[in-house]
Amino acid sequence: MARTTIRQQGVAPAARETAGRRRLPLEPLALLVIGVAALALRLWPLRHYPLDYQDEGAYWQSLRAMAAGQPLFSVVFSSQPPFFLLGVFPFYLLFGQTLVAARLGVVLYSLLGLAASYYIGRAVAGRWAGVIACALLAVDPLYLAESRTLQAEMPSEALALAGVALAAVAAGRTGLPRRWRAAASGVVLGLGVLTKLFDLGAIVPAALYLAVPLVAARRRGRGRTGGERRTDMREALRLVVPDLLLLAAGFVVACAAVLAPFFPMRGLVYDQVVRFHQVAEGTTALGPGGLLHNVGLIRDNVVGYYSIPYLLLVLAGVALAVWRRAWTLAPLFVWLAISLWLLVRQQPLIWHHVVLLAPLLALIASAALPLWMPSPPNPLSLTRGRGRRDATAPELLAVTTPVSSHEPWLAGVRRHPPQAPPEARWAASRSRGTSQPWAGGAKERDRVGMGIPTYALMALVCVAAFTSLWQSVDQNRSRVDTNPPLAALQRRMAGVLHDKTQPGELVVTDGQYIAGLAGRSVPGELVDTSSVRIATGEIDPRYFSLHYLKDIIARDHVRTVLFATGRLDGVLYGFRSWVEQRYRLVARFGKKDALYQR
Repeated sequence: MARTTIRQQGVAPAARETAGRRRLPLEPLALLVIGVAALALRLWPLRHYPLDYQDEGAYWQSLRAMAAGQPLFSVVFSSQPPFFLLGVFPFYLLFGQTLVAARLGVVLYSLLGLAASYYIGRAVAGRWAGVIACALLAVDPLYLAESRTLQAEMPSEALALAGVALAAVAAGRTGLPRRWRAAASGVVLGLGVLTKLFDLGAIVPAALYLAVPLVAARRRGRGRTGGERRTDMREALRLVVPDLLLLAAGFVVACAAVLAPFFPMRGLVYDQVVRFHQVAEGTTALGPGGLLHNVGLIRDNVVGYYSIPYLLLVLAGVALAVWRRAWTLAPLFVWLAISLWLLVRQQPLIWHHVVLLAPLLALIASAALPLWMPSPPNPLSLTRGRGRRDATAPELLAVTTPVSSHEPWLAGVRRHPPQAPPEARWAASRSRGTSQPWAGGAKERDRVGMGIPTYALMALVCVAAFTSLWQSVDQNRSRVDTNPPLAALQRRMAGVLHDKTQPGELVVTDGQYIAGLAGRSVPGELVDTSSVRIATGEIDPRYFSLHYLKDIIARDHVRTVLFATGRLDGVLYGFRSWVEQRYRLVARFGKKDALYQR
């Protein structure tokens, strides 16, 4: 039988030869390995002693109070926006109403953040960058520490990444796929802001990615007449304005849906979520000394959690982005600057707040290698047969080539036929298998090839990932193997508290984690007895005071008081003597910690 050859017009022979070859699924395999490793790293120490027992104890008691039917804000005090506890609460109920169940919900949020980092990296610098970003973030020791801790940072960070990822992917789509992603980005970012207010900074990069056509029109207008430039800008605005309106509409709808049940108590919500932090800032002066303290804390955590190769890779990503004029990374740099500003201004700044920087460092580091290679061979899209790679060149594509759902939107804006829809003129037409993240008005360079700098960047990626993995494994091992004296004391206190009280009985204590270990709950208003809240009460007694505490004890007929951390004893003056006059000493744990009953 004679062989019939079909010639494809406009496609090079090398491209035709490799187009029909079956690709090895290395990219899905790599992502599967990363996902399994990430899950194992997070589940390994899930049951062991917390990194921050005070915060976890407060949020654990908040979830216990919600499970008992007590409403947020009107009864259960919460200094975080409502969606944090509302977003973790279903997992807490589903997995058994324990601290481990709540932590497992946080683990799932962290996996969402990993998936979002992959899509952002793939959108702005190609598949390779997406996989590298996901891998670096999966083994990031700071991100890992928060991935299994019951705090608001991880859910909010995951939602921020998901919102920006939807916007970045939407920028490479046209029509309805672009529109619904823009609206979904607003919804997710709204939920993120209502998880922790830090997510306000993620709205800016999302809006910048949706505004890509304006940037493209401005670049394309160089050397054109004034009329043509105005026409291009009008067409870009017709595409961008609806997207930004959908982003804003999604944000408003999400916020309205979450806040609607709390509208009758909107004053309490504002007082606890916003005003409380404003008053708390007055307890610690932010002046030059406070700013320097915050800068030092950020520096110490970045240097402590990240190896030198990792930081060098981040610096390489920044330098190459500037050299290549990779404007598609500009929203990430803006996001990084906003995050640093928020951290420097935060009072009080705690080490776990610095996790805000972890995904951005991973994304910038992941772009270094693709930025160095103008047309890099993609190791994730190897074809069968002598290791040949897809050789399709972008210049061989017809101008009407549709946007691939798998490629980043980084190629230059091309002129489409007049009959094409307006948004198609601004969509990126990319070839499957090429990666030129600085195209579109960027500085063109000759092909770099596989020289020493390329191998050096590859080595930096491998060493950075390995050192982060080693540090994460060591961090997990220390949490599993270490039994600090404080943990033994807390278990002893929990045992005595369990034996001396009845199930369902409320306990007043500054050790909410200990009460949770004993299976006991605290009054909803006292889930948070942090030193910040007590100090805030000295400025505004509505937040906390001795009279406030006495009223709650009388209302709930509390017969057990446990001094466990020194906050109610050393910070709230007068309460210890008041308890000693009305309660009898049942057990003493050291010099100050004691259990009283009546």
